[in-house]
Amino acid sequence: MLPFIVFAVLLIGIVTLLVLQDLPYWRYSKELKSRESLSALELQEKHLPDVPVPVVEVLVRIVEEQFGEDPRLIRPNDNHCLIHDDLDSSGFINAIETAFDFKFTEDEMENLDGSFGSIARHCAKHGKIV
Repeated sequence: MLPFIVFAVLLIGIVTLLVLQDLPYWRYSKELKSRESLSALELQEKHLPDVPVPVVEVLVRIVEEQFGEDPRLIRPNDNHCLIHDDLDSSGFINAIETAFDFKFTEDEMENLDGSFGSIARHCAKHGKIV
């Protein structure tokens, strides 16, 4: 009987870890259902007025391509690298660097919080659209 109890406890522990690991994704998926659909221009006007529209448009396209996100549901606080932590974010970073013709330094990578808004502001300040 003891081996079955130990097995059950281990199984419960593993399932709990798996659920907790995907919790940010499930919360994000739930939140998306109640979000208003916005174009890139509306996103910029409502949430990122300090970022030029072309920067927002390019970043929205990159997020859509890299993560399969609906571009009309992207918001400044979304951190797609954390939400999709099972995907390799290096493609996302490379796509941004290519689109805006700059390279992130180690310091910049550490200081950015990874949110769409912080990346958009950084690209507006340091990059140019290629």
